[in-house]
Amino acid sequence: MGSLSVTIDGKPFKSEANSMVQIFSDTAEVRIFAESPEVKVELHARSTMHSNGVGDYYLYCCNNDFWVRTSGKDVHYEGMRAINGKDQLGSVQITQNDGKSYEGTFTITGRNSDSVAKQVSGAFKVYY
Repeated sequence: MGSLSVTIDGKPFKSEANSMVQIFSDTAEVRIFAESPEVKVELHARSTMHSNGVGDYYLYCCNNDFWVRTSGKDVHYEGMRAINGKDQLGSVQITQNDGKSYEGTFTITGRNSDSVAKQVSGAFKVYY
């Protein structure tokens, strides 16, 4: 468990988070799931440029979404595709991994069913 903070339309929200992390010899992969009454975020990122998991990650297709619940209903924003058609717009940066927890920042750009695009950003700290 851990926490994830996200800023939506200039307003900060905090939620509980959990994750799965795999670090291979050349590729690291992280999945972060966070949810609160106001927001839900799912991130799926990979990195080939990391040191024990610390580094810059790209949003790996296709499970990068967020839901905004501040209007009393869920508004789903699906991660928008990058130019290469495989990855999605946004990034994750893991800045610390001490073997007990890791922390970092993220951005994600999504589009809702009305084709309205929105970018959110935030920070996380998740325990193994």
